[in-house]
Amino acid sequence: MEFLFLGIPMNSLSDSSHTSDFPINTSSMALSVTRHAQIAEPESWRLLVAGIDSLDLGGFVLWDEGFPELLGVLEEKKTEAAGSSGVVCPLADCFVLPSAKPPNYRFHLQYPEFNLFIGKSSRPRNETPNVYVSISSMTLWNRGLYDSLDLISQRISQLGGRLLSTKVSRLDLTADFKLSEGLSYDFLRSTMVSRSRKRNFMEEGDQLQTFYVGAKSSPIQIRIYDKGVEIRKYGTKLWFSVVWGIEDFTRVWRIEYQLRRPTLKSFRIDSPDDLLNKSGALWKYLTEQWFSLRLPDNETTTRRTVHPFWKDVQAVAHQFGIPTISLDRDLSTVPADVKTCLSQIKGRIMTFAARTGCNSWEEACELLKIELSLIVNDKQFMDLLQTKKIQLGRTTIRHDLEVMEDENES
Repeated sequence: MEFLFLGIPMNSLSDSSHTSDFPINTSSMALSVTRHAQIAEPESWRLLVAGIDSLDLGGFVLWDEGFPELLGVLEEKKTEAAGSSGVVCPLADCFVLPSAKPPNYRFHLQYPEFNLFIGKSSRPRNETPNVYVSISSMTLWNRGLYDSLDLISQRISQLGGRLLSTKVSRLDLTADFKLSEGLSYDFLRSTMVSRSRKRNFMEEGDQLQTFYVGAKSSPIQIRIYDKGVEIRKYGTKLWFSVVWGIEDFTRVWRIEYQLRRPTLKSFRIDSPDDLLNKSGALWKYLTEQWFSLRLPDNETTTRRTVHPFWKDVQAVAHQFGIPTISLDRDLSTVPADVKTCLSQIKGRIMTFAARTGCNSWEEACELLKIELSLIVNDKQFMDLLQTKKIQLGRTTIRHDLEVMEDENES
């Protein structure tokens, strides 16, 4: 199945591979700590995918006459959820969480596809949104932007509201590359040209994991990191194998710009349409003027030669700005996630067996079942199961509740 994002077939993006055609000297005129060092850098690379990985929106909603009743239910459930990870909302397939975004948004509803924050105003006031939405990465890659917005509008309608419009508040623009070698701190530090002087990095051993430029709360921050390591470490986004079209996650690096409202406002990006229409120009500015990797071959940073790898990063601008086409597959059911879960369970059972003196697989599983039944009853299991399904993006809450009610009646 061919995957399309921003209207571009992914097999055409995969053809955007590059091998460095000439030796690159990154030691001359580099920083003193790396002036005479041999700096590792990728010799070849291939673009896997580019798109919007996360998106926050301010929503302008007109609620119907049942809004006071909705607030009452949410207030009751918010109180009930205190000290927990959330309780099932009786009005929709979501959870009510105890946390929110004060002072503007008192209530936090967690759907499988997004998080919805609701204020206490029945209508928008001036240009101030009365709801706030954070769309998950899986939803954006799975459904695309416009289908995601349609889903949000439907969910709000089920609660008695009409979504009038949305304003882009925060987003991550990303491009993922398969590299021949991983990136190093010395390489990035010696070639970077940036408008921000604030930078940070994370390493594990001698291997760079993440390179940051710009403060986390600043209008712009770039993160360059090993996405494959992150996925293998936490095992929660193995569905990216479908998005990327590969099974080997090693040396998959992400170039990711986090943009907040001040930057978006300066580009006159308000609506989702504005975002798609101007995302190409936005990427061009970010990769050419705000941050770039350049060969240290000139005292004047703006005159330095753009590194061949970064030229391909800049070229991603041509992939943005085209309406999204959704992927006809549920990423939440990718088998790799189940395989990882089973592998982890197997390891835990072996540890349990060794510590309890079990001598066979059957004995260990039987004893484990007995021990678990002492600490988790059926109701607790179902409550925990619904929470986990929400977190994993599985939309089966109401069906499960109906099954439980039928069983209780029988």
